[in-house]
Amino acid sequence: MCQTEAKKDQLTRSLVNDRRVWAASALLIIALFVWSRINPQPTQFSIPNEDPNLKFMNVANSLIQLTANYRPDTAQAQFEIAKSLWWNPPLTQFQRPLLPAKEQAELEEKRNSYQEFLASELRTILDTKRSQTLLISNGQLSKVEKLSDFDMVRVRLATGLQLKSVGDKILSAEKAVYYVTMMPFQRNAQEEPEVFVVDVQVRHPDEPL
Repeated sequence: MCQTEAKKDQLTRSLVNDRRVWAASALLIIALFVWSRINPQPTQFSIPNEDPNLKFMNVANSLIQLTANYRPDTAQAQFEIAKSLWWNPPLTQFQRPLLPAKEQAELEEKRNSYQEFLASELRTILDTKRSQTLLISNGQLSKVEKLSDFDMVRVRLATGLQLKSVGDKILSAEKAVYYVTMMPFQRNAQEEPEVFVVDVQVRHPDEPL
């Protein structure tokens, strides 16, 4: 009889503990939900999913994340991925209307110039052990501008603060605005257009483009 009572008592305590665990879990879930609505996770941009410019925003954001946030041990791999986001000459056949020779030459010159810039940056990063972080305030919106030439779109990223360090030495912070120009290419009628970068400019917030 005593053994039966002991088992009942043990079962009761177990059920109470389970209920406490479930109650605590429920409260935690509710608290996290409320916190997320009041304090959303930091995001680079506040752009709704249905925004037609989202694809351009994502490509611009990816490029800048790869090239403006780096460490000596990650820079080379990131820069290689960044290069793959750029326009390249074989894509010209998928452009409608087709790019005239002059415009194609200009795009190729910008692409080559940017690759040379990345190569120079990489050498400096590795030689000096330089790191960089780009901070952008949560909630700042970026500007999307449609250009008249060949369906190009320019994204002006929100003003950021570039923090650089060389070894253990912290350098002075610099404000920067990134302008990323892109162009859509559609390989065939069944596929969604792909977006590729054709130009990148970095300016001080007070400096005109």
